[in-house]
Amino acid sequence: MIYWKDAARVPAATRLQPASWPHEERAVFYQSRAYELRDRVSEREKLLITSGYDWIVTGDMDKERETYQLWSTEYPRDYLPLQLLGETFWMYLGQPEKAVGLLNQAWQLEPKQPNSPRSLAYCYLALNPNAGSAETAGPRSGGDVRRLVSACRSLRGRCDARRQSDVGG
Repeated sequence: MIYWKDAARVPAATRLQPASWPHEERAVFYQSRAYELRDRVSEREKLLITSGYDWIVTGDMDKERETYQLWSTEYPRDYLPLQLLGETFWMYLGQPEKAVGLLNQAWQLEPKQPNSPRSLAYCYLALNPNAGSAETAGPRSGGDVRRLVSACRSLRGRCDARRQSDVGG
């Protein structure tokens, strides 16, 4: 078991940054405990616990992705493994182009959940950061994602302006 204070043994591309987790030791403890007790839960919950263990405790993103793929195969109407796999590609592997298809599938499976449209907006911005039109949001996305892209762009503009005024003044 790898604790984040020993995270130097895990390649940088496959681990979380410990400074971003204020309670990382507690997260490792509870995720490890859930992993030890996983035989007491449903098969779907086992997959969720295993993927979390691979992400938080071991930092093994290859195993984490394999678990998400197995989960989406065994539970094809469950949006969550597609959502989590898409977020892994987007946030941790820097591959928003791979994330877009997964996030769209997740959104189609569960249209009322807010995570896929939000993540799609960030992916579309990553893929086309300078575009100024609604087409940035991609062909499948509806008005919700377009509004999110617009809000993200506006927020980024305000942050850039603030940063420039802080540097200049």
